[in-house]
Amino acid sequence: MTKTASDWLIAGNGAHEAAFRIDEPGPHHGQWVLSYLPGQRLTREQAYAGVALAELIIGGFDCPVTKFEQEMASMHAEVLGMELVDIMLRLALRDPETRRREQARWISIRGRRSGSCGARR
Repeated sequence: MTKTASDWLIAGNGAHEAAFRIDEPGPHHGQWVLSYLPGQRLTREQAYAGVALAELIIGGFDCPVTKFEQEMASMHAEVLGMELVDIMLRLALRDPETRRREQARWISIRGRRSGSCGARR
């Protein structure tokens, strides 16, 4: 999945989540805010991991299916200092209709995935 990354914005094309750099005078200068974690100030690395994780979770499946996807998702969550399930819950609570449309779009692109989560679709 493609991500747009600039000095001020990190966004993916599979999820409607993004990270924005904030440039306030003082201690928050050069830090980032992730759309689904608005109360936290992040580093650029954390912001990028957060967008990548949203892409992974929203981009066509409800949970990571393959061992590789599970490990990638866990690594991104660790960079954010959170549990994967907590991030999945936060994303699930944001605009469920948009989530359903995006998941349906990615399912049609990628085809049905096998694994434990595929049975719930």
